[in-house]
Amino acid sequence: MADLTKEQVLELAHRLMFDLSGEEAEQAVKEFTELERYLTLLRRIDTEGVEPMVLPFDRRTAFLREDEPEKPLTQEDALSNVRHKEDGYAVLPRVVK
Repeated sequence: MADLTKEQVLELAHRLMFDLSGEEAEQAVKEFTELERYLTLLRRIDTEGVEPMVLPFDRRTAFLREDEPEKPLTQEDALSNVRHKEDGYAVLPRVVK
């Protein structure tokens, strides 16, 4: 993969509508480079014949519980701590223009 530059990080941040300082962009480049190095090491591991697994446990464990539905919150309870509500919905500040 091509090396990520500070300018690319700043451009991406701009497109995602948030600000990064030059120092934060440099830190992001360093962290991405380190992550890429780890991924390269992981790709070198021979996994031929290794069966994929869903959980890292051979047997059922006590801390994994069955997903059993419970009584849901009422709309009144769900909105009990909401400052601004309208017609049964929480009113939040707009975050995307």
